[in-house]
Amino acid sequence: MRIIAAVRLSRVTDETTSPERQAENLRDYAKRNGHTIVHEVADLDVSGGKAIRKRPGVGAWLTPEHLGDWDAIAGYSIDRMFRDLYDFVTFYHDFLKPNGKSIIITSEQIDMSTSDGVMMAQWRVMMAENELNKISKRNKDAAEWTRQAGLWKGGQIPWGYMPVRADYNGRPHWVLKPNPQLKELINHIAGEIIAGKSVAEVARILTRMELPTGRKLPSGEPRTNWRPGPLIRLLRMETLKGYVPYNHRLIERDGKKRTVYEFVRNPDGSLMRRDPILADDKWAELQEALKRPVQAARGKRRDASPLLHIIKCATCKAPLHHNAFTSRGTRYRYYTCNHQGTVNCAERSIPADAVERWLEEWIAKGDWAYRKMIEHRIKPGIDHKEEIEKIQLQIATLDQLAADYDAQHAKWRAELKRVLELPVKPPEARDIELDLLLKDYWPTLTPEQKRAHLLRAGVTIYARRNPDAGSPLDIWPEGDPTRVVGALTRKAA
Repeated sequence: MRIIAAVRLSRVTDETTSPERQAENLRDYAKRNGHTIVHEVADLDVSGGKAIRKRPGVGAWLTPEHLGDWDAIAGYSIDRMFRDLYDFVTFYHDFLKPNGKSIIITSEQIDMSTSDGVMMAQWRVMMAENELNKISKRNKDAAEWTRQAGLWKGGQIPWGYMPVRADYNGRPHWVLKPNPQLKELINHIAGEIIAGKSVAEVARILTRMELPTGRKLPSGEPRTNWRPGPLIRLLRMETLKGYVPYNHRLIERDGKKRTVYEFVRNPDGSLMRRDPILADDKWAELQEALKRPVQAARGKRRDASPLLHIIKCATCKAPLHHNAFTSRGTRYRYYTCNHQGTVNCAERSIPADAVERWLEEWIAKGDWAYRKMIEHRIKPGIDHKEEIEKIQLQIATLDQLAADYDAQHAKWRAELKRVLELPVKPPEARDIELDLLLKDYWPTLTPEQKRAHLLRAGVTIYARRNPDAGSPLDIWPEGDPTRVVGALTRKAA
């Protein structure tokens, strides 16, 4: 008889010898009984609960093109082959019998080419399935206990943390603690962005410093090329506040795929927290800073104009975009209305140098120059909006066909009711006057920092050519350049 020698093991470690022992037993069985081993297959790190036809090793030999190559599949024990009665029964009736194939279990002398062998195999699969259910329950209970104890059971480490051995109930366990170097770096990054620096600029600095991103290149070397998009996603993670997520899963909603998860809760229903990387108020301030237009760095040129998103057409109020080109060795720069050449606006392009010189004079020599800087600080309120949205998403994504749907739905509705009844606190705003004049502060900024400052101060500049005056410019500003939201980008020495 031509047989496929099938080996399976759920978990492989350096000390594992079971695959070799299984394979040796199958070879001895074939030799004693005059069978020929056509092929040896090994499914390692494969659970017994996985259907036999979906296992990468043995499954490849169950395809129509290989049916003429073998007569039986031999395994060391029934629980190496099946731990699911449904899988066993359907595989036997839908595949083995119609194709004239058999299963041989060498350690228990089960040959399914006989009716007694089929009955014995069915009884043993029932026992193996019962053991698998017990193992699954033990693993689930252990995972739940690990979560509730605030321990770490392995997997991806959240940004800013590191695993540390700690004593729990007299036994050593792994817990996640803030990595001192990463915590300092993340707080510095958050402070720079809150102060007005763009995410793109921060990403370039991190790249120049060759700091690892946490991911690896195909070669195995750490990746050091930081990009704004992934950096923004890292900075928006609530794990930075110490929250502990679990049950990650991918869902599709509104045509887009997104990852959803739950947060571990304490017995009293409150969210469990590790030692945070960022304080709550700093995290909230960072989230507001990430919403600024200056953060929209995708596709932005590195030599962007200082007046991008700030200068507008005085005639039609449309934004002016920066246009630069070189002709006969001379470089020209203009601000051009988005509606130029249409029925909405007939304005001509405006020389960029002239507008930018006007801005410098307006800041350095105008009435604003001798005014003190003001930081408009906003302390975020507490409205539980994010938690409410998470609970509503949990309710919306519940499996309505699940056996425990009603219980899960009731649990999350009760949780939503509890959160909705929590007290709310409105944001608090205050102005802090600094002993620093605008004329002394402005020269300390880079062109990109100046643009960020004007955006945070809510300054808008309207400009157009004045044909009645021989083409000089009409320019008028709106906003207060001495009053910015948040902390100043850089203090003058």
